[in-house]
Amino acid sequence: MNSKALCLICQESIAVFKEYNLNSHFSTKHPNYGSNLTTEERARKAEKITMNLKTQQNIYVQQAAVQAATIKASYVLVFKIAKQNKPFAEGEFLKECMVDVSGMLCLEYQNKFENI
Repeated sequence: MNSKALCLICQESIAVFKEYNLNSHFSTKHPNYGSNLTTEERARKAEKITMNLKTQQNIYVQQAAVQAATIKASYVLVFKIAKQNKPFAEGEFLKECMVDVSGMLCLEYQNKFENI
């Protein structure tokens, strides 16, 4: 992950991860943040903001995993085409490719491709 600190309130990155820089950012950008909240309310709000950030990060991680699987699947198809030296027009070869790709991208559809 990134080694820079991230302000959970404004989503701004703080250049150097040092206590002085963190305090400076908070006191200049958010001087009145949480001043009317109790300690428990502040803790709950901080937890909520942290969970929102984690949710955003998980969306990006999941999207990257889907892209990696798609790229891997395309390489499998290209490898099979090169190895067999056959066009996509041949049904059995295409079925083989579809089964292999579905095993990487969507396991729930793999049986459907095998039954074609």
